[in-house]
Amino acid sequence: MQGTACDLPLRDKLTDPTWRAGLTPSQRRYLATEDIISSADLVTLDPEFRLTTWRTEPTIPDWLQKELPEVPIKAMTSPFIGRGQIWHVQPPGTTLGAPGSTFSIQDYTLPQDGAPAEI
Repeated sequence: MQGTACDLPLRDKLTDPTWRAGLTPSQRRYLATEDIISSADLVTLDPEFRLTTWRTEPTIPDWLQKELPEVPIKAMTSPFIGRGQIWHVQPPGTTLGAPGSTFSIQDYTLPQDGAPAEI
């Protein structure tokens, strides 16, 4: 299993066994194929890398979107980058297995005020 970028939020409907039992076989297959275990698996960072937002690529199906809050729960934090981690980044709109770039975090420095540097 791949690691998740965010902590599991409280009362996450996607982790509720009763909710999952009520899904159609194709909906359960979709969750399994996309490796969606919780709503944290549907979160990405906004373009400024400051806040979490729902992913747009690939598109979240309507039946799943209606189960999510309008914005990700505040308990979801941005991914923490640390020394020794390996990140694989894919361009938006690509599918699993498409070529991307792999980075190994050797070292990093935060800006003085703690805010991300301008891109």
